[in-house]
Amino acid sequence: FVGQDNMATEDGTSVPVLSVVLPTRMQRLQRRAYIRAEVPANRIVRASFWLGSAEAEPTGPSPERPVWSGRITDLSAGGFRMSVAAETAVGTDLGDIVGVRIVFGADGAETVYTDAQVRRIESQSDRAVIGFQFLGLAESAQGRIVLQMIAAKTTEFQKAEEKAESYRQN
Repeated sequence: FVGQDNMATEDGTSVPVLSVVLPTRMQRLQRRAYIRAEVPANRIVRASFWLGSAEAEPTGPSPERPVWSGRITDLSAGGFRMSVAAETAVGTDLGDIVGVRIVFGADGAETVYTDAQVRRIESQSDRAVIGFQFLGLAESAQGRIVLQMIAAKTTEFQKAEEKAESYRQN
Protein backbone atom coordinates (compact mmCIF):
# COMPACT_ATOMS: atom_id res chain seq x y z
CA PHE A 1 0.00 0.00 0.00
CA VAL A 2 1.26 3.42 -0.88
CA GLY A 3 -0.46 6.43 0.64
CA GLN A 4 0.01 10.13 0.95
CA ASP A 5 -0.50 11.92 4.23
CA ASN A 6 0.47 15.12 5.91
CA MET A 7 2.72 15.22 8.93
CA ALA A 8 3.32 18.05 11.37
CA THR A 9 6.89 19.19 11.85
CA GLU A 10 8.41 20.48 15.14
CA ASP A 11 7.40 24.03 14.34
CA GLY A 12 3.78 22.96 13.69
CA THR A 13 3.77 23.28 9.87
CA SER A 14 2.22 20.51 7.84
CA VAL A 15 4.31 18.75 5.15
CA PRO A 16 3.24 16.01 2.74
CA VAL A 17 4.69 12.55 3.35
CA LEU A 18 4.61 9.35 1.38
CA SER A 19 4.00 6.18 3.38
CA VAL A 20 4.86 2.73 2.05
CA VAL A 21 3.73 -0.46 3.77
CA LEU A 22 5.86 -3.56 3.25
CA PRO A 23 4.07 -6.55 1.71
CA THR A 24 3.06 -9.39 4.02
CA ARG A 25 4.16 -11.98 1.44
CA MET A 26 6.01 -12.16 -1.87
CA GLN A 27 5.06 -14.11 -4.97
CA ARG A 28 7.56 -15.13 -7.62
CA LEU A 29 6.50 -14.35 -11.17
CA GLN A 30 7.65 -16.19 -14.26
CA ARG A 31 9.29 -14.09 -16.92
CA ARG A 32 7.76 -16.31 -19.58
CA ALA A 33 5.02 -14.95 -21.76
CA TYR A 34 3.38 -18.38 -22.08
CA ILE A 35 2.55 -21.21 -19.71
CA ARG A 36 5.12 -24.01 -19.93
CA ALA A 37 4.12 -27.61 -19.24
CA GLU A 38 6.24 -30.72 -18.85
CA VAL A 39 5.33 -33.56 -21.17
CA PRO A 40 3.78 -36.28 -18.96
CA ALA A 41 5.76 -39.52 -18.74
CA ASN A 42 2.91 -41.45 -20.37
CA ARG A 43 2.86 -39.20 -23.47
CA ILE A 44 5.10 -39.39 -26.52
CA VAL A 45 6.13 -36.10 -28.11
CA ARG A 46 9.07 -36.27 -30.48
CA ALA A 47 10.70 -33.64 -32.65
CA SER A 48 13.12 -33.56 -35.54
CA PHE A 49 14.97 -30.45 -36.65
CA TRP A 50 17.33 -29.38 -39.42
CA LEU A 51 19.16 -26.20 -40.37
CA GLY A 52 17.02 -23.84 -42.43
CA SER A 53 13.28 -23.37 -42.50
CA ALA A 54 10.43 -25.84 -42.05
CA GLU A 55 9.92 -25.79 -45.84
CA ALA A 56 13.54 -26.91 -46.34
CA GLU A 57 13.06 -30.32 -44.68
CA PRO A 58 15.57 -32.75 -46.20
CA THR A 59 14.09 -35.85 -47.83
CA GLY A 60 16.41 -37.92 -45.67
CA PRO A 61 19.38 -37.41 -43.38
CA SER A 62 22.76 -36.94 -45.00
CA PRO A 63 26.14 -35.66 -43.81
CA GLU A 64 25.55 -32.44 -45.78
CA ARG A 65 21.99 -31.90 -44.49
CA PRO A 66 21.66 -33.63 -41.09
CA VAL A 67 18.33 -34.13 -39.36
CA TRP A 68 18.47 -34.45 -35.58
CA SER A 69 15.75 -36.02 -33.43
CA GLY A 70 14.85 -36.24 -29.79
CA ARG A 71 12.13 -36.27 -27.17
CA ILE A 72 10.38 -33.05 -26.15
CA THR A 73 10.52 -32.61 -22.37
CA ASP A 74 8.44 -29.45 -22.03
CA LEU A 75 6.35 -27.28 -24.28
CA SER A 76 4.79 -23.83 -24.42
CA ALA A 77 3.33 -21.58 -27.10
CA GLY A 78 6.69 -19.80 -27.06
CA GLY A 79 8.95 -22.80 -27.56
CA PHE A 80 10.09 -26.15 -26.24
CA ARG A 81 13.00 -28.08 -24.78
CA MET A 82 14.10 -31.43 -26.07
CA SER A 83 16.46 -34.13 -24.94
CA VAL A 84 18.86 -35.29 -27.66
CA ALA A 85 22.01 -37.39 -28.03
CA ALA A 86 25.10 -35.47 -26.88
CA GLU A 87 26.60 -35.37 -30.39
CA THR A 88 23.56 -33.37 -31.59
CA ALA A 89 24.70 -30.45 -29.45
CA VAL A 90 28.05 -30.48 -31.27
CA GLY A 91 26.34 -29.82 -34.61
CA THR A 92 24.04 -27.11 -33.22
CA ASP A 93 24.89 -23.52 -32.31
CA LEU A 94 23.05 -20.87 -30.32
CA GLY A 95 21.07 -18.67 -32.67
CA ASP A 96 20.69 -21.30 -35.42
CA ILE A 97 17.40 -21.03 -37.30
CA VAL A 98 15.92 -24.48 -37.83
CA GLY A 99 12.89 -26.16 -39.31
CA VAL A 100 11.05 -28.36 -36.82
CA ARG A 101 8.64 -31.26 -37.13
CA ILE A 102 6.80 -32.07 -33.88
CA VAL A 103 4.90 -35.36 -33.64
CA PHE A 104 2.36 -35.86 -30.85
CA GLY A 105 1.69 -39.52 -30.04
CA ALA A 106 3.08 -42.76 -31.40
CA ASP A 107 0.83 -42.87 -34.48
CA GLY A 108 1.97 -39.48 -35.81
CA ALA A 109 -1.60 -38.39 -36.53
CA GLU A 110 -0.93 -34.98 -34.97
CA THR A 111 2.13 -33.42 -36.57
CA VAL A 112 3.12 -29.77 -36.92
CA TYR A 113 5.89 -28.03 -38.83
CA THR A 114 7.34 -24.68 -37.86
CA ASP A 115 10.49 -22.58 -37.70
CA ALA A 116 12.41 -22.09 -34.47
CA GLN A 117 15.63 -20.64 -33.14
CA VAL A 118 18.11 -22.43 -30.87
CA ARG A 119 18.11 -20.41 -27.63
CA ARG A 120 19.85 -22.72 -25.14
CA ILE A 121 22.13 -25.75 -25.17
CA GLU A 122 22.86 -27.67 -21.96
CA SER A 123 25.34 -30.50 -22.42
CA GLN A 124 25.24 -33.43 -20.02
CA SER A 125 27.24 -36.68 -20.06
CA ASP A 126 25.61 -38.68 -22.88
CA ARG A 127 22.62 -36.37 -23.49
CA ALA A 128 22.01 -32.70 -24.17
CA VAL A 129 18.98 -30.51 -23.68
CA ILE A 130 18.31 -27.93 -26.37
CA GLY A 131 15.85 -25.07 -25.92
CA PHE A 132 14.04 -23.66 -28.95
CA GLN A 133 11.93 -20.54 -29.45
CA PHE A 134 9.16 -20.70 -32.04
CA LEU A 135 9.37 -18.06 -34.77
CA GLY A 136 6.54 -16.25 -36.51
CA LEU A 137 3.62 -18.41 -35.39
CA ALA A 138 1.23 -15.45 -35.11
CA GLU A 139 2.22 -14.04 -38.51
CA SER A 140 0.36 -16.42 -40.85
CA ALA A 141 -2.87 -18.41 -40.94
CA GLN A 142 -0.90 -21.70 -40.91
CA GLY A 143 1.25 -20.44 -38.02
CA ARG A 144 -1.85 -19.58 -35.99
CA ILE A 145 -3.19 -23.11 -36.55
CA VAL A 146 0.13 -24.51 -35.25
CA LEU A 147 -0.02 -22.08 -32.32
CA GLN A 148 -3.55 -23.22 -31.42
CA MET A 149 -2.52 -26.89 -31.48
CA ILE A 150 0.57 -26.25 -29.36
CA ALA A 151 -1.45 -24.17 -26.87
CA ALA A 152 -4.07 -26.94 -26.65
CA LYS A 153 -1.38 -29.58 -26.04
CA THR A 154 0.29 -27.39 -23.41
CA THR A 155 -3.04 -27.01 -21.59
CA GLU A 156 -3.67 -30.76 -21.87
CA PHE A 157 -0.23 -31.55 -20.40
CA GLN A 158 -0.66 -29.01 -17.62
CA LYS A 159 -4.02 -30.51 -16.62
CA ALA A 160 -2.53 -34.02 -16.68
CA GLU A 161 0.28 -32.85 -14.37
CA GLU A 162 -2.18 -31.17 -12.00
CA LYS A 163 -4.25 -34.35 -11.90
CA ALA A 164 -1.16 -36.48 -11.22
CA GLU A 165 -0.08 -34.05 -8.50
CA SER A 166 -3.47 -34.28 -6.76
CA TYR A 167 -3.22 -38.10 -6.80
CA ARG A 168 0.27 -37.89 -5.25
CA GLN A 169 -1.02 -35.62 -2.48
CA ASN A 170 -3.95 -37.89 -1.57
